[in-house]
Amino acid sequence: RSLARHQNALMTLLALLRYDNAPRAADKVHYLSCLVLLGLARDKHVAQVLDSLQIASTLSRIARSDPVLIENKRIHKKLRKACLELIQLATGRKLIKVSGTEQNHKESDENWLAGVVSEAADATKSKIERMSIVSKTEVTFDS
Repeated sequence: RSLARHQNALMTLLALLRYDNAPRAADKVHYLSCLVLLGLARDKHVAQVLDSLQIASTLSRIARSDPVLIENKRIHKKLRKACLELIQLATGRKLIKVSGTEQNHKESDENWLAGVVSEAADATKSKIERMSIVSKTEVTFDS
């Protein structure tokens, strides 16, 4: 953790989440940087920093997006799952999966994933709304 802090690893990894120079490798770079962030976020201090950087909004945007190239669809699906795990670690919110029947397993996974991404975005939105309300609230103290 301290080595990552001294080497600015978090900022570098966050920049790699926005990487788009080589379209063929973009989803793989996003996935690998998300996995490293996921490993670092297991430390509560790193998770707190990631939450204060509002990484959930970035990750939910990535999870909602389509793969950069169609042939990267498989890696993008892994990226979406890693994004959701990272959102859970960074925000401390559990995104629970309700399992469906085996027959509809693949379809229910996709629906669940879409619902969780939406839930993660809503959580970020509600956090921003709360911060806006707090900043507009006038506080006076009696002497």
